Amino acid sequence: MTLKVNFSSEEAASEGKSFDPIPSGEYHVKITDVELKECGENSKNPGKPYWALEFTVQDGEYEDRKVWTNCMLFSPALYTLSQLMKALGHNISAGEFTLPNGDDLIGRDVIVIVKIQGKRVVNGTEYDPRNDVKGIKAWVEGMKIGATTGGAKKKSGSLLP
Repeated sequence: MTLKVNFSSEEAASEGKSFDPIPSGEYHVKITDVELKECGENSKNPGKPYWALEFTVQDGEYEDRKVWTNCMLFSPALYTLSQLMKALGHNISAGEFTLPNGDDLIGRDVIVIVKIQGKRVVNGTEYDPRNDVKGIKAWVEGMKIGATTGGAKKKSGSLLP
């Protein structure tokens, strides 16, 4: 059997493309994937639900780069969910909340606060540095990304810094 593929121009040009972590900063992203999963049997919370979120940077030097985070869907680990829902315009207060369908989040704009987690060793396995999403904030149309850190800054009509 012969298997054929068609490379896009971006895929064909990927030879020297770096997959090192992007610098720490704030980035305008779109939610590009939401997958409902369960914590593994060897985790602290076996069988508990979470969303595996994929974000894609929308502009600047790191446009099209991806970052990921897990969003726990059980108490007392709802901090990321609270930030995400507030960033998407939901009014969050103590008490019951009905989650939107994860697929309905795809394509929505937010700001993610990204840090670099350094090289680490877990259970004898060494892992390279990677990005860690430390927070999620609302994206407001008209925000622009800072040139060096990717930081989100609201446009202002003022001439003051």
